[in-house]
Amino acid sequence: MNVQELYLTRRNAKEFINLLPRDWELLSFLEQQGFATFRQLQERYFNNHQNCSIRLLKLQKFGYLDQKPAIDVFLTSKEQEDGKLFPFISEYELRPNTNIYFLSREFRSKYAFSEGLLKRQMIVHQLTLNDLRGKLEKLIPHEMVLSDPKIKVVAKVETGRHTAIRPDLSFEFGNFKVAIELERTIKNRSRYYERFLYYQDSVYTNAIYYTTDRKKLDFLIERVSPYKKIAVGYAREPNELYHNIYGLIDLKTFFNKVGNGSKSDG
Repeated sequence: MNVQELYLTRRNAKEFINLLPRDWELLSFLEQQGFATFRQLQERYFNNHQNCSIRLLKLQKFGYLDQKPAIDVFLTSKEQEDGKLFPFISEYELRPNTNIYFLSREFRSKYAFSEGLLKRQMIVHQLTLNDLRGKLEKLIPHEMVLSDPKIKVVAKVETGRHTAIRPDLSFEFGNFKVAIELERTIKNRSRYYERFLYYQDSVYTNAIYYTTDRKKLDFLIERVSPYKKIAVGYAREPNELYHNIYGLIDLKTFFNKVGNGSKSDG
């Protein structure tokens, strides 16, 4: 592998950073996912806390990354002064001092990266999705993992993908394209109906809806029951799926019995 190099000179200083392949992978991950915690970046790219801390500080120093503690992300200065409590988020364990990382504004503007995921209301969704993605990468064989911004671009040049209806992730291997949707809140029925119909007759061979709340499993299982291509699971146990025909199955069984790389299956 050729080492990619990029040198940024700090103002009034003769310092530079040599971006390693790992750095580019980390920056690409944040482009795709929007946000990540220190723990998530360490688990994915570093072998210990110290190495991760040193490298992230250097990437911040040279203008590639920004970070904020969770309390500054979720509460304004005025709200903190007024003593407003840090929100309790049941499906994701965030503490007020948890550092949340994202690409710097300067770096995003230089490379024209998408701003679509960089919204406050998307943070918990994307952090939860990071953990789900990490688990699924170990469970699903894949040649590519596409996230929402990349799927939006691919949809413009590949027949069968919808530019407006996009999964959170797409795991792609051989003839299989597996759409992954993460549900934190239940949406109205018409929205589900539109998406389920699309997945049933689209380029995607399989679709999996993961909920962050066990109590919402029954709702989703009932909604997907007419659609053979779609299964439902709990985000903390991603290898355990509920299917309207095959009952409780694992991912491998779902791929073997549904899809088989053929759009016509269903």
